Amino acid sequence: MKSFLYVFQLELRALTRDPTLAAVLSIFVCATGYSLYCGHTWHSELAHSAEQVDSREQALRTKRRQILLERERNHNDSPQGYYDPSHPGSVGILNGTNVVLPPSSWARLSVGQTDLWPQSTLVTALNAHSLSDGIDTQSPLQQLAGRFDLVFVLVVLYPLLMLALSHDLVSRERELGRLTLLLAQPTNTARLLGARGLARGFPLLVAAALVSALSIVWAQGGQYPLGSGPKAVWWVLLVIAYGLLWLAVGVVASSRATRSATSALGALGCWLVLVVALPAAYDTVIEWWVPLPSRTDHIAAKRDAIRRAETHADALLSGYLRDHPEFGAAPVAGHDDPAMGFMPRYLAIAGAVEGEIKPIQQAFDAAREKRQRIAQQLRFVSPALVLQSALCDLAGTGPSRHTHFKKARQAFQSKWRRFFLPLGFSKQRLTSADYEQMPQFKIPAEQLQNIIQHTISDFLALAALLGLVTLLATRLMAGCAGPQGRR
Repeated sequence: MKSFLYVFQLELRALTRDPTLAAVLSIFVCATGYSLYCGHTWHSELAHSAEQVDSREQALRTKRRQILLERERNHNDSPQGYYDPSHPGSVGILNGTNVVLPPSSWARLSVGQTDLWPQSTLVTALNAHSLSDGIDTQSPLQQLAGRFDLVFVLVVLYPLLMLALSHDLVSRERELGRLTLLLAQPTNTARLLGARGLARGFPLLVAAALVSALSIVWAQGGQYPLGSGPKAVWWVLLVIAYGLLWLAVGVVASSRATRSATSALGALGCWLVLVVALPAAYDTVIEWWVPLPSRTDHIAAKRDAIRRAETHADALLSGYLRDHPEFGAAPVAGHDDPAMGFMPRYLAIAGAVEGEIKPIQQAFDAAREKRQRIAQQLRFVSPALVLQSALCDLAGTGPSRHTHFKKARQAFQSKWRRFFLPLGFSKQRLTSADYEQMPQFKIPAEQLQNIIQHTISDFLALAALLGLVTLLATRLMAGCAGPQGRR
């Protein structure tokens, strides 16, 4: 152990005099700073948009209620047309309310899928199934390029910098003719080279861990909610394990090469395969394996269903009220004004159309859920995918949080339907008291245990791969006394 620590200190001291270390750390710090700036800008846009949507919905609801209160004080119950705040179709059946998924504080560190999935969704009393869920209207070129965040730095740039420090550990000794002298010493070659390799990656490992911890503290703004501590610890552990993995990959590439240029090329090839090629093939394979249903077929089926439903609207209304007695079989007397008269017929047509296109929508939802399951299972083909998945889940920008939001939205939409559909079928108008009883959307907190369990599986996958690569590197360094080592 003393010899290991002694060689580690000597190599670390020599590395501090090498301009390569200063260049690597400078690039890493600058890239991290720029990524945090980009992440903060993106988070501010999301937070501002969410606040605008919430404030607009609250202001609209308050204004409508005040209008009804004023009418009730003046005993004025005359209808004001379709856009009357007492019209259930205008307020909740056709227009509805927008529900928002606010960005997590750690979204400053990881954009994840927040630029692909909608952060706000319109919820109405009609079934809110749409094949356009998840489509963003931003620039396709921007969506293709993605966004620069801390996770991108750790997943893509961090391995390159680690390989720059470790790719010539053994090959340079061969080039300078020092490997033969080293092997002539009565020491364990693998332990000696392992100490030197660990010393080379140590400064960047410390920098990555320190940057991750400081970034998490900065992202939380000095606030430490329950569960942030364990997530921060797992974030740092994942970053360290990922860095050690690429340090071992650099040592493996160096142990099998006779020249530093060859080892650099081999290390770069490993990076291209594991970080670029496999993730690209991963997306392509999932799209080929589970194709989504045709959107054109969905639109055409919906048009045909609307045309057939309008032809048999009266029969549909009678059958719908018979199948749903909770909505009432007849309108309330005295409220059969033109603005309300169309609602039962419209709701019956909408229900029939929804029933006909439901199989297509279910097929689309099933395909999308199957894609997510396959994506979770296939992420282990690349350590880059494993780290990205784990960090995005910890930051609250992965698919799990969006799935959680979707379930909460569907539960809220069921409450919204139960509140407004009886009013629409019975042609009842809203009162100021009804506005106080309207459902309010609140997304429940995601279980920390589920996030930690997913993170542990990703960490174990990185640890297992690190163990295999380290074992291979140890055997290769121990075999340096072969023909190539004695040249």
